[in-house]
Amino acid sequence: MAATGQPLTKRRCDAAEPGRRPDGQPKERTEFDGGRGAVKGFGLRVSPNGARSFVLMYRAGKGRAAPARKVTIVPYGSPWTVDTARREAQRLLGLVAAGGDPASDRARQRAALGAGAVARHTVRAAVEDWLKKDQAQNRTAAAVRRFMEREVLPTWGDRALTSIRKRDVIELVDPLAERGVGTAATRALAHVGRFLKWCAARDLIDVNPAASIEARGAPASRDRVLDDQELVEVWGGLEGMVEPFQAGMRLLVLTAARRSEIFEARKVEMLPDAIRLPKERAKNEEGRLIHLAPAAKAIVEKLTVWPDCAYLLTTDGEHAFSGFSKAKVELDRRILAARKKVLGVDATPMPEWRLHDLRRSVATGLQRLGVRLEVIEAALGHIGGSRAGIVGVYQKHRFAAEAAEALALWGEHIGRLLDPTPAKVVPMQRVK
Repeated sequence: MAATGQPLTKRRCDAAEPGRRPDGQPKERTEFDGGRGAVKGFGLRVSPNGARSFVLMYRAGKGRAAPARKVTIVPYGSPWTVDTARREAQRLLGLVAAGGDPASDRARQRAALGAGAVARHTVRAAVEDWLKKDQAQNRTAAAVRRFMEREVLPTWGDRALTSIRKRDVIELVDPLAERGVGTAATRALAHVGRFLKWCAARDLIDVNPAASIEARGAPASRDRVLDDQELVEVWGGLEGMVEPFQAGMRLLVLTAARRSEIFEARKVEMLPDAIRLPKERAKNEEGRLIHLAPAAKAIVEKLTVWPDCAYLLTTDGEHAFSGFSKAKVELDRRILAARKKVLGVDATPMPEWRLHDLRRSVATGLQRLGVRLEVIEAALGHIGGSRAGIVGVYQKHRFAAEAAEALALWGEHIGRLLDPTPAKVVPMQRVK
C-alpha cells in the first residue's frame, strides 16, 4: 500500500514552517515524506527558529518495542536536494535492516572524541586555524581578525563547527542589514563565507552553509552629519548611561576616532596626551596617534580601572565593551525623552544616525572652524585624500602637532556648545 500524504518536494520544504504551541510560541515540527515511492521515516525537520534539516526516524531493532531513534542526515540546502537526501535515508535504512543503529553510532563517535577534541572542533578553534593558515598573508588580516572577534565569535564561538547551518548565517548577517549597517552585513557574509568555504575544502564540514546566500546590494555612501545641536543632544543623552559606553561615545565626539579604535583601546596604548595605535589596530596599516584634548583626557582619567584587564573600556574586567546595539537604542530613547520634555507630544526622534556618523560630523565641524584639509585628515588618521599618489611619496610630514591643536580647538568648541554662557566664550586662532 502506498504511503499516505504528499511527497517531500523542494516547494514543500521551502514552505515548511515551525509548529506552534498553545501559547503561540514556535516549536519543532517534522514534515514527513508521503505518496508513492515515499521512504518511511524520512522527513524535513524545522526547528523553532526556522532552521531546516533532513532527518530519518526509525526503530533500532524489530517490533514496536524496539527503541525509536532519530538521526539528522544533512542540513536542507545546496548541494543536497530532496532526492539526494532521500537516497541517503534509504542507505541508512539499509544499515538498520542489517542490524545497525546509525544514531547510536554517531553518539559513540562524539563521545570518543573526548572533551579536548570537542574543544578543537568549535567555531572558535576553526577560526583561529583559518586566520593562521588562510589569512596570514592577507594585508587586512588584522582587520579580519577584529571583525570575526567582534561580530562572529560572541555568537558562534563555543558552538560545534558542524552545527552551523544556513539559517545561522542568515541570522548573523540580516540584523546588521536591517539596522542599516549594510557595509558590515556585506563584510560579514564575505568573511564568514570564505571561512566556511575553507572549512568545507578541508573536510571539517560537509558543505559551506553560506554558499547559496546572496549578498544584499552595496550600500549607498552615507553623508549624514550631526549638527551642533544634535551633538549636544547625544552628549546629554549619554548622561547616566553605563560608564564605558558613555565615556567611549564622548571620546568619539571629541577625537573623531573609529569605534574600534576607542572601544578596543588597551592600557598599554595610553600616552599622557594620546592613544598610540599600533599598525595592527590602525586601518591605515602604519599606526597613528589619537590626540586627546584636555576634555578627552579628563574623561579617561575618570574611568574605572580594572587592574588585571588589558582594555581601557570594559564592564567585566576581561573583555572590551560590547553591546552597542542595545546601548544605541537606549541612547536614542533618552534623546527622544529629552525632546518630549521641551516639545511635548510634537517631539520626533532624532533623524537616523549611526556611531560612525560622529566621525564625519567632527571632520565637517573642523572644516567649519577653518582647519586645513590635510590637518583634518591627519586628525582622522587618513593616508589617502591629500596624501594619495605622488604627494604621499614625497610629502612625509604627518601634521601631528597641527592635528593635536585642531582637536583641542574642537574640544573647546564642544565645551562652548555644552555651556554657551559668555564666560566660556574666548577668542580662538585658526589652525594654520
